[in-house]
Amino acid sequence: MSDSMYYPGYQEDRKKVLQMDDDQLLSLIDDLFGRDNLKFGATHEDILQEALAQHKREWTDTSSKTYELVEFYTKVNKAMKNDRR
Repeated sequence: MSDSMYYPGYQEDRKKVLQMDDDQLLSLIDDLFGRDNLKFGATHEDILQEALAQHKREWTDTSSKTYELVEFYTKVNKAMKNDRR
């Protein structure tokens, strides 16, 4: 699935992740799915790749809160557009 297929807001949110330092990335990882996939002594690139993988999972996992919110607002936007016609 290409990045363009994700919901509106994904790209902007992903750009924020790309700009985070290690402490912020680790905090994000802790908030999402945890550090189980990180090896001891992980480099910045390792941490970044894990954060991006978890971030992608959060945006595509149908049971995640982010997915539910985006799904809800996408449906609201479609309904509003249909009402304007």
